[in-house]
Amino acid sequence: MKGKSERQSVIRSLVRRENIANQEELQSLLEKEGFIVAQATLSRDLKELGIIKVHDGTDYLFRLHASANPAPTTQINMTSSVLSVQFSGNLAVLKTHPGHASMVASFLDSGAVVQIIGTIAGDDTVLAILRERTPQDAVLNGLASLFPDIRSKYIR
Repeated sequence: MKGKSERQSVIRSLVRRENIANQEELQSLLEKEGFIVAQATLSRDLKELGIIKVHDGTDYLFRLHASANPAPTTQINMTSSVLSVQFSGNLAVLKTHPGHASMVASFLDSGAVVQIIGTIAGDDTVLAILRERTPQDAVLNGLASLFPDIRSKYIR
């Protein structure tokens, strides 16, 4: 009997090498590998593995989150994902390419910028909640460590 760790390893491998748009496609590919998986189990696996849906310019596809797969290509995508940043009080609004907000928000939620205590993501917008009385410049400095050209995308 094949176990959870082997199944998750196969899922990771499939997501890396295939363009998978939905859970049904992934289930079908897993069946070919000898895994019969319920939808609820597959959903839990995707969450545990940090697999998210990202828009590649044409379709939404499953991808490993940057923290789960720190390959240089992922970092390049992360760097170019943010189009603008704007502040209002202790909130920051980051505009992204369509489908990138979830990836950016998840990365920020991992503690990459200590001035950000949490995020809410849509398709192309991230709302970042900042620590009380955090200067905007400190947040920009933190964001600049992830997105080097963020200062040129700052809207006053």
